[in-house]
Amino acid sequence: MRRLAVAAYAARSILRRRLATASALIGLALGIAIASAPWVATDSTLRGLADYYVGGVSIDLTASGSERNVVNASVAAGRVPDVARAEPLVGFGLTVNVSGDLRPVYAYWILPTFNTVLSRIGLTWSASPAAGGIVLHDSLRSAGLDIGQTVSFEDHREWRDSNGTLLKSEVWTFSRRIDGFYNATSGSAITGGASFLPAADVREAKVALNFTNYDFSGQLFLWFDRGPLVNPYDPEGSAARLVRERTLLEAALTPYQFYLLPSGGLETAVQNLAAHLRFLRIWFLPFTIPTTAIAILLGRVGFDLGLTGRRRELAVLRARGISVRGVRGFLLVETTVVSLLAALIGLGFAVLLSRIIISLPMFAPFTVNGPRAVPAEVAITLTTLGFTIGFAWLLAWLASQRALKFALSKDIVTGFRAYHEEEMSLPHRGSRDFLLVAVGVAGLALVVLVALLGPFSEIAAWLGFPTIILAPVAPILLAVGLVRYLTRGTTKVYRALARLLRPFLGKVEPLVDKNLARAPRRASNIAMIVTFAMAFLVAMPVLTASSEAYLDEQARWGTPSDIVMSMSFFSSGRGAADLRSSEQAGAIAGVAGVTPVFEVSPTGPGTIWVFNASSYLGTVPWLEPRHLLGVEPRQLMQDLVKGDALAANPEFQRVSGLRVGDPVSLSVADLNGSVAATFTGRFAALVPTLPGMSYGPTWPQWYVDFSALPPGVIERLGRLSQLFVALTPGADSARVVASLRALFGENAYIRTSEEALRIELANPVRAGTFQYLETQSQLAAILMVLGIGLLVFSAASTRRNELVTLVARGLGRELAARLVMAEGWIVALLGIILGTATGLLVAASVLRIASSYTWIPIPFVLPWTVVLPVLVVTAGVWAASFLGALAIQRMDVARVLKLRGG
Repeated sequence: MRRLAVAAYAARSILRRRLATASALIGLALGIAIASAPWVATDSTLRGLADYYVGGVSIDLTASGSERNVVNASVAAGRVPDVARAEPLVGFGLTVNVSGDLRPVYAYWILPTFNTVLSRIGLTWSASPAAGGIVLHDSLRSAGLDIGQTVSFEDHREWRDSNGTLLKSEVWTFSRRIDGFYNATSGSAITGGASFLPAADVREAKVALNFTNYDFSGQLFLWFDRGPLVNPYDPEGSAARLVRERTLLEAALTPYQFYLLPSGGLETAVQNLAAHLRFLRIWFLPFTIPTTAIAILLGRVGFDLGLTGRRRELAVLRARGISVRGVRGFLLVETTVVSLLAALIGLGFAVLLSRIIISLPMFAPFTVNGPRAVPAEVAITLTTLGFTIGFAWLLAWLASQRALKFALSKDIVTGFRAYHEEEMSLPHRGSRDFLLVAVGVAGLALVVLVALLGPFSEIAAWLGFPTIILAPVAPILLAVGLVRYLTRGTTKVYRALARLLRPFLGKVEPLVDKNLARAPRRASNIAMIVTFAMAFLVAMPVLTASSEAYLDEQARWGTPSDIVMSMSFFSSGRGAADLRSSEQAGAIAGVAGVTPVFEVSPTGPGTIWVFNASSYLGTVPWLEPRHLLGVEPRQLMQDLVKGDALAANPEFQRVSGLRVGDPVSLSVADLNGSVAATFTGRFAALVPTLPGMSYGPTWPQWYVDFSALPPGVIERLGRLSQLFVALTPGADSARVVASLRALFGENAYIRTSEEALRIELANPVRAGTFQYLETQSQLAAILMVLGIGLLVFSAASTRRNELVTLVARGLGRELAARLVMAEGWIVALLGIILGTATGLLVAASVLRIASSYTWIPIPFVLPWTVVLPVLVVTAGVWAASFLGALAIQRMDVARVLKLRGG
């Protein structure tokens, strides 16, 4: 009963403190919505994802054993619970003679009951095989076969001695009448290499092929009653039930020496579904940290608002016999109730937000034809509900722990005496600010040091791990330390910013910094909210623009010219014919220039790329020194054209120990591995790679011009590996591609730069992640505006007596509203300045660290759209301050003074 009374009192206490409760609920609910929305989106697409994974399974499970036991095994399997159907078959690999062309097929001897499972397997045919007949795949029609014709099957056997000498060769045949042709859907387990015969003919086939004493393969196609086994809302439990079903089937089939195939079928599909769901749930969680931090800060403002009015209440409870432990339990009950309310509200927002998230490409499984949207509904599983409630309580605890610490640190006497606003804050410790700033500065220093040392320095390698840990959070720690000190450790910044607003404030300007100092924690939390939100809003467009620029360059490095033609190593044509073909490609209408590239092997490990350096920059015009570790591309090509120089990647330098300028002697191997030529020259330049010519940074690679090898050697060494093609302005790329394909044949892989970029930008994980972060940044802006509004409104509410006295003494409602608005503007302005700098530093740090692990540099792009968040924030701050100040202009002075008793 006492616990129920405490819970009821906590609920009434929450209702009485409507402003503080609303503030806490707004922040917590939006933070919960951000974190829970991907979970709700996942739950809402479970049926569609299950249809994608499970619906495409044509055979749930397959078992294999001896032909003699296949019927008995099918009966035993059918008795296992939840097995809906067990269809027996007999199979054997044969060769069919189609107009003299021998083609491998796999023959299935089937029972008449097989007709009833055609739709399950994904097959359609016009007629089933009758006695003496066969059904073949429809693709054999194009070979001249038709219904009613006879087709011959052959089995070739050879006997050889221990030396491999052929001793005897025999061919056994049997013929069948074609009764029909079948087609298989794309998801069918039966391929075009199958054929179907009646089970009654299996003995006749064995006699004809001289397999009378040989058992063919017995097979079972198994289907389950999926209703009891597969629940799309419980993929983990479904997987466990299918494992149990497999175990039961193994026990039933083992006496007949039948064994289940180890993978594939329904069990694998459910496992893939579960893995997909785990990925969707977990992937987004780290990206919720920025918005969650803002939500915690906004919730902390709400819990702090109730401190000043509750000290006497808690003192009364203590005086009436409730222990400190009891007060702690009472406050934790309040926190739990608030978290439950926030969880319900946040779950409602999460449902709305999930509609946006479902449209992300990550929630559309990729097929060979691109993404396919899955059906969506509104669904929330118990897993998501449990996660939401637990996450809500964690956020509420993080937001309220400082308030709880203060409430439990005061004795009864202190609680009953008069107090001032500033007494309700925990003492500020400047040492913590110094520590945060020091760690932040150290992280930024590591980023700068690693950048100066370069990616191939040993010191940079040693510093890599701490830099990865500190770099992304260093600007955040620096900003937090500065915000804490500037809002709680000194009032000089308030004073300086207040002077800027002197024309707007007039004679009340000296009161601004004093009023903010009276509630330092509230001002500090709001300043952090604005700082974090601004950092998020500024960093997102920078990271997005930089990512798109990087993807553009990544696509360029793989496809450096307008068109790139690649030839397989096993393609026909070699040597001079390839060179002539490249010259013919240059004569195609619309082609401005070509660069042939040959892949040649040295006598040791690695790869030598031999190309026409004089035309390379004409086909790769975008290359700059920043792409080549500072090497000037034009000067490099001029050095290579002379034939006495080579360029190499860092891995070559590592294995050889050579430095730029050292002499080099390099032996070139022919197709048999023998030395065909020796290059003697100098190591002219160290480059990460040359665009279009790379097997990755861990493989030694050399780059030389055609003139570096003796005349005629290249014709004997390698094959044309790639051809870089530059187009004339306005040329029809599709027509040029068609001409190149006609010239080089179907073995050529041809891609355009536009196709390469489109493929890079279509990455579903990247696109979905950035769209999700952009959605969060918009919500962060909303949280920030709400925070400013709460600061102004709570300042007006908690200082109502003070402000109404000023108005009664002639200050004027408008000037009093300006005073409160200015307090919000100053805190917001401080956050905007620090947040903008923090966002730029975060983006620069992340990009700098990421660049140190790629041979393609990631550019830092500052788009003009970064101005938009600043304008939106400024407008939002003004609107929030204005709406908060309306409470002052609408005060009933006489009523407030009467309530005060004066």
